Amino acid sequence: MAPVLQYVDPSDARFCVAIIAILFNPFFWNVVARWEHRTRGLTRLFGGPYVACYCLGFLILLLNVYRSHSITVAMKAQGRWEVLERAHPCSTLAPPWWPAAPCSSSAASWLLDSPGPSWVTTLGF
Repeated sequence: MAPVLQYVDPSDARFCVAIIAILFNPFFWNVVARWEHRTRGLTRLFGGPYVACYCLGFLILLLNVYRSHSITVAMKAQGRWEVLERAHPCSTLAPPWWPAAPCSSSAASWLLDSPGPSWVTTLGF
């Protein structure tokens, strides 16, 4: 883990925004869904359960788009790691005539992408 951390700048504002977005999204989903289940506040606000559910789903999708964008911006701002450059599947699988794939092999991408699903799973309990 130490070699990875020398390529990641945690003081970068874009990195901090990405971390906050990763942590905020599942927290928001759970809090709002539990609040709606207990109080039916969104149902009353939107006038029906279906409209409330669709609006909440749309808001969750917008938050996911923002989270993905902030992760992409943070990964592009971080340094590149040579180990991932050599072993990156995007650099070896594409035929030579194919345009370059928009893949990232930064150390930040490894740190930001790997813990996401486990955080979402643990926040649900």
